[in-house]
Amino acid sequence: YDRDAINTTIENVIHMMTLVTCYLGIKLPYDTFTRQSRYYIQAATTAGSKRTPLFLSENNLMLFAAGLGYLNYNIAYLCHSQGIHIPLENVANTLENLLACCEAPNLG
Repeated sequence: YDRDAINTTIENVIHMMTLVTCYLGIKLPYDTFTRQSRYYIQAATTAGSKRTPLFLSENNLMLFAAGLGYLNYNIAYLCHSQGIHIPLENVANTLENLLACCEAPNLG
């Protein structure tokens, strides 16, 4: 896949996740933020934690994969907060899990 398409998709997932967490008033384990129009993620409760990129470039595949793992953890946490069980083997299904959270019968 094209890097720009991947990055745009991740940005949209972050935006949707942010909207849902704001609506629900939930604090996620990892904070997402932008720096110079690039998205990053870092542990919310660990002082001095390093930011991990949530954008794919030529030089950051391993760091991007780690950041994507943190993002998926946030989504699984969000699902758990709404009573949706995500099996460990399905945590990497980013869009499917975000949709499951949005369709939770007791959302909110």
